[in-house]
Amino acid sequence: MKQSFLLLLLFISCATQAQPRLSLNPAQNQYALSKHIGIFADSAGTYSLQDLLAGKAHFSTNTHPQPNFGLTNTTYWVRVNLYNPDNKPVQWIIENGYPITHYIDLFVVDQNTQVIFKAKGGSKYPFKQRLVKYRKNVFPTLIPAHTQYTYFFRLQSQTSMQILLTAWQPVAFAENTNNELYFWGGYVGIILAVILYNMFVAMSLKSISYAYYIVYVGCFGLIQLSLQGLAYQYLWPNAVWWTNHCMPFLMLVSTFASVAFTQGFLLTHESRVKWLHKTLNIAKYANLGFVVILFPPYQIALKISALISVISLILMLAAGVIRLLENYRPARYFCIAWFTFVLGAIILILKNFGVLPTNFFTSHTAAIGSALEAILLSVALADKLKVLTQERDEAHRETLKVQKQINEDLEDKVRLRTREIAEKNAELITQNEEITAQRDLLDEQKTAIEDQHVQITSSINYAQKIQQAMLPDIQEIKENFADCFVLYKPRDTVSGDFYWFTRVETHQSQSLLILAAADCTGHGVPGGFMSMIGNELLTEIVYQRKEYQPDLILQELDLGIRRVLKQKETGNRDGMDLTIVTIDPQAQVMQFSGAKNPLVYVQNNEVHVVKGDKIPVGGARLKKEHHYTCHTIDIASPTTLYMYSDGYQDQFGGAEGRKFMSRRFRELLYSIHQKPMPQQQQILEQQLADWQQNHYKQVDDILITGVRIG
Repeated sequence: MKQSFLLLLLFISCATQAQPRLSLNPAQNQYALSKHIGIFADSAGTYSLQDLLAGKAHFSTNTHPQPNFGLTNTTYWVRVNLYNPDNKPVQWIIENGYPITHYIDLFVVDQNTQVIFKAKGGSKYPFKQRLVKYRKNVFPTLIPAHTQYTYFFRLQSQTSMQILLTAWQPVAFAENTNNELYFWGGYVGIILAVILYNMFVAMSLKSISYAYYIVYVGCFGLIQLSLQGLAYQYLWPNAVWWTNHCMPFLMLVSTFASVAFTQGFLLTHESRVKWLHKTLNIAKYANLGFVVILFPPYQIALKISALISVISLILMLAAGVIRLLENYRPARYFCIAWFTFVLGAIILILKNFGVLPTNFFTSHTAAIGSALEAILLSVALADKLKVLTQERDEAHRETLKVQKQINEDLEDKVRLRTREIAEKNAELITQNEEITAQRDLLDEQKTAIEDQHVQITSSINYAQKIQQAMLPDIQEIKENFADCFVLYKPRDTVSGDFYWFTRVETHQSQSLLILAAADCTGHGVPGGFMSMIGNELLTEIVYQRKEYQPDLILQELDLGIRRVLKQKETGNRDGMDLTIVTIDPQAQVMQFSGAKNPLVYVQNNEVHVVKGDKIPVGGARLKKEHHYTCHTIDIASPTTLYMYSDGYQDQFGGAEGRKFMSRRFRELLYSIHQKPMPQQQQILEQQLADWQQNHYKQVDDILITGVRIG
């Protein structure tokens, strides 16, 4: 029995060591592990680690520099032996370079076939559960001196199965991460610049086709960020289902918008090739499948969307060539741009299906191609504007020429009649032409104004949806406080006021509640832009920089606004007034800092007003340096606190048409502070309506947040 047991151990050890080991040299920054791995295809997905250690699976030595098996349901096991020849333990980071693999299980086995470490990764798990909060799946490992570990990876995915394992020195990994972020930061910058540029062009030309182009560029940018794991890390880290199903949807939305843009930009309905416009219509309606593409199984949806997108791209390029042959000048840049993009997109699709190998070129060609395509199409738009201007000037010159000829003919005929009759007829004709021209001009101006009103209203309504989506969910606030309300009334459709809330867990496993109420410079669309900047900067400061103290958050927000708006270089003076509190429920302590706006709270039936610093966040500043004050408040007793903008107290109304004023507003808050928060909100809304008397319009955005603690 003892001999049998020893033979079994020997067999297991031989099975584990049969694959050559990789000796890790501390002087080398990285190792591409593809040449050192063994791969086992578990088609049924039934093998376990114990089966592999027992020698039941046969690992084939990999010969491909970047293994890519395309779309497959097969589960793959990867084995690699790593040896540390150094006299001290070494730290290495193992990275899987394909960010959207669904499941990655890691098992680390020592020389005694004991599992000493195991971990899970992949896009099917929430981002916060990753060992390292990074867009790709990375696993840090510490190998003792003169020790060999065997690493088993179990990979399963309905996306493209790409095995891109690399062992990194920690410093080299950090440098490579920074270099990649520089690349993608530049890409995002180009995409945003193109979107903003074409947004202004769309508003100038009042053309829906350019709006389609903006949608296309934005969706394709999201596709690239999703493929690189950046969207999962920064945009929707908790949306696991969406992360693993968004690709077909975004592909079809992007292609639908690009086909619609192509029809408008190339004026395909004017082409001499009659079937061209109808064929593009068919492609456009086929891409409308993005409405239901989320329902089929993922692999089927991905194949369908990829096929439709490729066919649509080829048709758009064909449309550009046809219009170019018809001497339609704007088609020149269009063909160059779309050929660049189509080439990059086809290479990306072929790489994801395993037809082409995975390397830096095939992984980034779509991003590079789309960026070049976006720039070239922007040039094409500018060229088209130039062509339209030239055509308008030419038409004007031709009109003058024709008019001159008509006048000369009339003069010849008038000479045959008496001078008096000729003068009267000429006067009547001139008056009639002027009246007709004025009437036509009035009709054109009326139509243009109506169209502009519809476009502006639609854009502002859409901006309202975007702003509302960025605001915190009221239900989330209610889940963290015993009783609360948020009174939010924009003066226009889009508001310059916004509120912000989050619950964070510190490294001491301590829960903190952070709540802010902000009043940005201006209202409407300019105020909305400022509120989006403030919202994004607050999210970056709290989540990425891990800054939770209110005065330091305001300091970082001030620097961020000045940086984003380049206020030092441009002289821009936009900013915001802000109230922010950090609540520690366990310690029963609240910290407050304010930029011009105060904090009002009630304890033991006594109202307290804590004034903020007399300096805004961003904007004009008298002193070069300023540090915001942090106030610490004991909340061991039940506390009701209010944070608000100045819109309510600055509202005109009443019998004499005066402002409501801050004193009356605070007295109102004190009079209702013991009532339930929903009832308080109703009283505030009714009091505001009574003050306005259906006569005085709202003069500013209104924001009031009320929270009861304890």
